[in-house]
Amino acid sequence: MSLSHYQLASNSSSYESLINQFAPILTNRIQVLNESKYKNKIKIAIIGSGLGGCAAAYFLENVFNAMNNKEIEIHIYEKETELGNTTSKFQYNGLTYDVNPIKVDESQNYMNNFIKNSSCKLSNDIDENILTALFDSSGIVVQKYGQFNKIDNLKILLVKFGIRNALKFLKIFYELFKYRTRIYSLQDQGYTFDSIEKLVRKINPLIFTLSQQTFSENIKKTNSKLIEELSILSCLDELSQTNRVPGLVGCNSLISFFSSNFIKDDLKKILKYLLNNCFRTKLYLNRHVKSISYDTKNNQKNVLIYSRKSQDFKKLYDYVVVAFPLTKNLQNFNLDILYRDFLDCELVKTNSYIIDGVFTMLSPKNEERRFKLYTQDPSLKFNSIKTCSPIEGDQKNSILYSVSSLSDLNESIFDSVFEKGWKCVRKMSTFVAPLYKKVRYSHTPFPQVIIDDVKRSRVFYLNGLHWLACSKESNCISARNIAFLIARKEFGEKMFSKNFGSVAKYSEETKSCTKKLNNFFLITFFTSVCTFLLYKNLNF
Repeated sequence: MSLSHYQLASNSSSYESLINQFAPILTNRIQVLNESKYKNKIKIAIIGSGLGGCAAAYFLENVFNAMNNKEIEIHIYEKETELGNTTSKFQYNGLTYDVNPIKVDESQNYMNNFIKNSSCKLSNDIDENILTALFDSSGIVVQKYGQFNKIDNLKILLVKFGIRNALKFLKIFYELFKYRTRIYSLQDQGYTFDSIEKLVRKINPLIFTLSQQTFSENIKKTNSKLIEELSILSCLDELSQTNRVPGLVGCNSLISFFSSNFIKDDLKKILKYLLNNCFRTKLYLNRHVKSISYDTKNNQKNVLIYSRKSQDFKKLYDYVVVAFPLTKNLQNFNLDILYRDFLDCELVKTNSYIIDGVFTMLSPKNEERRFKLYTQDPSLKFNSIKTCSPIEGDQKNSILYSVSSLSDLNESIFDSVFEKGWKCVRKMSTFVAPLYKKVRYSHTPFPQVIIDDVKRSRVFYLNGLHWLACSKESNCISARNIAFLIARKEFGEKMFSKNFGSVAKYSEETKSCTKKLNNFFLITFFTSVCTFLLYKNLNF
């Protein structure tokens, strides 16, 4: 039809009929285009609104922004009615406490960045009137008022083990510290390693081999007794550090041996900061996800079923990120996927007691009253006793104690540890670290990140290793890696590498961290020599 014909039509009564004739077709085309565009939008579900879940949304949006692709829609499902609600927090005397405060050391690039931008407070202070102690396999090594610092730790190393062994430990400690930073790049090769053991073997199989016992026993060309005792010294603030916990758990404690801080604030600040920077993410509270399964009509989709107010709802997603420990919810959560690694694991019940009282440490010379922490003794009564200070408000004269044990503790035990009376503020029984059954996977560490069937790879697990046994930085690293994995699958390796470079190379933050560690251990070396000369005759 010529232009003159349209001009004539516009000046005639037939113009309206032409519009009526072609408008439905145009409308249909617009609808088709919109539907096509909607189909191309990538829909991702994240289960759990903790640090791992919010970090996953944060990194996903950043990665897709870097790829100049805005067509992403993220839904976070949280079964609780409040963001950042956790069973480890409790109220006492008008103050908020956290049984498991978040520990941050100087190597944690992501966590330090989030803390800085969310204005969270960091602190390693403790009331100078509180008596604390360090232990080894034979009991109390040293006790003091206030908190141990880097110099104190160095003095203990030098006096107890001598300068030669102490420097040997620092070298190994540095290697472990350096390997931790390499997780940034190594987890991205191929897809990712399906277990911590494979990751460690890939880094350097000659350093150590993980087992059900302490990781130190298999370090080659190293005094295993030295490393074992040093690792025990550095694990005081961790839960379930027994011979039934995978070996690399101790590595995270070693890493924070010389420098660490606690977040003296509410984790909500960090979560809100992450979500405030997620413009295509929606948070759904009070939604309990019951199952994830394949879509029978399209194996590239996942069917997610969740409940709200006793009603079940179903939605389709391209990808699903499971951001909570599966071991906590196996009874109420169904995955129609490959999760064989979880079949051979069971959890260890740990009892935690929050005590208001005065903690008594007796001299190690008194053999009858001395108790042991972190030994291989099966009759072990305590896993740990640590201070628990408020995360908000004034902490003066408000220190409580968190006592954890694999068995129930009676009043007589508390009477022997706390003087001038004591009060049990709260008792919690949780299933924490995995205990491996003696079957085919008995020496396989609990997986940190697992990807579903290789042919599909659309359901991702964030930090299968239990939260208490790994740092929050590991959550962030895994969240970032999952964002990279999804971007690779959607845009292809060539396009992804063009925007992010070779994943086999160190990232800038890793280089920066390694440089910082080099400087740190140079200073540590000279400090240790000076400390040895000054304190070699001291009696701890």
